[in-house]
Amino acid sequence: MLLYYSKTSPFARKVRVLLSEHELTNRVQLKLASVLEDAKSTPNPLGKIPCLITPDGDTVYDSPVICEWVEAYATDADITRDDAYWRAQKLQALGDGVMDAAFNTVMEKNRPADQQSSFWTTRWREAIERGVAEAAELVTPVEDRLDRGQVAIACMLGYLDFRITDFDWRAAHPSLAQWYEPVSKRESMISTAPPAS
Repeated sequence: MLLYYSKTSPFARKVRVLLSEHELTNRVQLKLASVLEDAKSTPNPLGKIPCLITPDGDTVYDSPVICEWVEAYATDADITRDDAYWRAQKLQALGDGVMDAAFNTVMEKNRPADQQSSFWTTRWREAIERGVAEAAELVTPVEDRLDRGQVAIACMLGYLDFRITDFDWRAAHPSLAQWYEPVSKRESMISTAPPAS
């Protein structure tokens, strides 16, 4: 397998954490891609990462799809669509949505001050705050390994710590902070953490 990724992408990190949780990292070659400089640096027709090339040569893109494929590949079976499946899907969509809003906030703040939109930064901030509040209600204890929903929420919180440092989500949601504390110390999270600078 070949995974196109960026060291700072929370979506690529989500895939890498899940690969680690399923002990598949030794089966995956990582390839850095700079889609901001060259959208053709990944085989994803949308010019986004992560993008996975399967052992059969198929191209899988969009992190939720990649994560579902990884879990099916790791278990060699279809994923049962019971209540736990739908909870994981909901958490994954929630985590991805918050990471989108956080990423857009970071990009907006990098624009010249006179070109920044207070409407969008306010809207994204509200989405982040509502999403984190919902995550605090939905997360469940980790059993043997993180499922893709838990991975999305863990990467979401890590990205907020990395890029949205003015939002003290721990103070606002102590139960979520308590959930994240041991999760953030898992090898899969530590080994995929973005660079400090």
